[in-house]
Amino acid sequence: MKKMKNLLVLVVSVVVIFCGCDKTSGEDTPMTNRLFNVCADIDYGENSISCNITRLGDGIWKSEIDSPSELEGVSVSLSDNIIVTEYHGMTVANEKENSPENNLYLILSECIDHSAKAVALPYSETDDGKRIFTGECEKGKYEITVDENDNLCSLYVKDRNIKAEFSEFCVLE
Repeated sequence: MKKMKNLLVLVVSVVVIFCGCDKTSGEDTPMTNRLFNVCADIDYGENSISCNITRLGDGIWKSEIDSPSELEGVSVSLSDNIIVTEYHGMTVANEKENSPENNLYLILSECIDHSAKAVALPYSETDDGKRIFTGECEKGKYEITVDENDNLCSLYVKDRNIKAEFSEFCVLE
């Protein structure tokens, strides 16, 4: 009888240990509906770009490219329906609807803006306290990772083969 009791305690202990290791999951809204500035390292296909991105409101964004060197100094601004590209005093404005379907900045901004408007998105929590939210908008399925302070860490758009890593996240007041 004592062996049976010990075996039962062992089984219950093992179950408790393994159940305790489950990652947290649920539904919530990432705090992406803020004005912020962030440094971004973006891989898309076989290309990479580094830039400084600022979210100035829903659908209003500005980006300044740092690298590659051929694009350094290019500034891209998005507003409700206009994309403005500036480089050394030259300015080109286009309507969003006339831009290519794979426009990198439109994809990134629309995924983040979509997450900001969502009532709730499913998420899972990593071992280091980050939460990975999943959503889907017109531009495709995406994953947004935020840290324990709800600061934006990364964006992954699998359908578009885009992975953006964010650093130096700063909320604008």
